[in-house]
Amino acid sequence: MKWTKQLKSAAVISMLALSLAACNTEVEVGTVSPQEVIENIVKENKQPFSYYAESKTTLSNGTSQTMKEWKDETGKSRTEFLDSSGYESYYVNDGSTIWTYRSDSNEVLKFSLEQDDKESINESPSDQAKALLKAIENTHTIEVVGNEKLLNRDVIHVKATPNEQESNLFGEQELWIDKETWFVLKSSSKIDDSMTTTEYTHFEIDPKFKNNLFVFEMPEGAQMNELSEIVIHDVKEAAQYLDQPFYYVEEQNNILLNDITVFSMGDMPDQLTFNYIKNNLPYFSL
Repeated sequence: MKWTKQLKSAAVISMLALSLAACNTEVEVGTVSPQEVIENIVKENKQPFSYYAESKTTLSNGTSQTMKEWKDETGKSRTEFLDSSGYESYYVNDGSTIWTYRSDSNEVLKFSLEQDDKESINESPSDQAKALLKAIENTHTIEVVGNEKLLNRDVIHVKATPNEQESNLFGEQELWIDKETWFVLKSSSKIDDSMTTTEYTHFEIDPKFKNNLFVFEMPEGAQMNELSEIVIHDVKEAAQYLDQPFYYVEEQNNILLNDITVFSMGDMPDQLTFNYIKNNLPYFSL
């Protein structure tokens, strides 16, 4: 359950940051109307850019993870992780395939990208921003705390607080957003009793990449598994893929089940992901 909360937090942090940074670079302190931000985004046409960055994420239970990430303007990327227990992992997106590796299991997972996947991975900041604002405009109060500095860069410090009368999954968020690129240089989120803080210690725009940076090399002795997926739309049909009962959220209060993704990997049991929407926009997944 804690891991699910962290994923929800990460998703809302990245998208909310893009939405708010679409405002003019000189931002006045005070409450910002989501509709006003949407109007600013419509005027913008920010494109993906290449970067190299390093960050550290700390959880309220005392665990932490450091991350190095490289991404080019076409969507190719490489991300390396090291957690506080000493385990390493990384993934590579070469433009057509995503490869992931974990040192604790010495296992490689391969996932082929469809055209829709490629487009969503490399969406422009303004596209992601518009989608998020529609999802939270009635559930959060957005406050611009002020203009600050991080990594010697100008940032906007923003806070999004859930409205008391609204039940939501995202909790309270604080963001420090780079004014030039809309990149989140620092974020903190509190969902129930869980607190997550991520802060970048290095951020470099348009670096020079080695030619083989986005080429995956198979670690010695690693086991290869290929991930496949299908999409279904009926809970009864989902039961055919599991040999045991499962939980899901029933549709309520304009929250609808959009589809169910079935993941298959070798001899391992199938995994189901239930994807929900609200007001025709992605809301959460279980």
